[in-house]
Amino acid sequence: MNTRWYDPGKGMEDHEDIPASQTDVVLGATGDQGDYIDHFDVQVTTAATSACSYKDGKNSAAIPIMPNNTPVGIYQIHVRRRARASNPGGWYVTTGAGVSVSASGVFT
Repeated sequence: MNTRWYDPGKGMEDHEDIPASQTDVVLGATGDQGDYIDHFDVQVTTAATSACSYKDGKNSAAIPIMPNNTPVGIYQIHVRRRARASNPGGWYVTTGAGVSVSASGVFT
């Protein structure tokens, strides 16, 4: 279990970029229960295919970040949660063809 925390004065320890058209990309090298996600920076380039989501554990249900038809632009979505699922744990991100995501947090 990841027990690292972050110092708000220093910012997030880890950042990961997820390009468009990716499925279940783990945040960090392996992902683990206890990983912390602070926020997503989402860049929509094509509104029709802008859907993206994340999961708490690979086998969990998807949690929407953005739906399709979100206007073109850059958005910051705050999550501020620790991963609770295990086997396999950690955070997983899926992006549509018209969106990329940059995740900030503390990842294993």
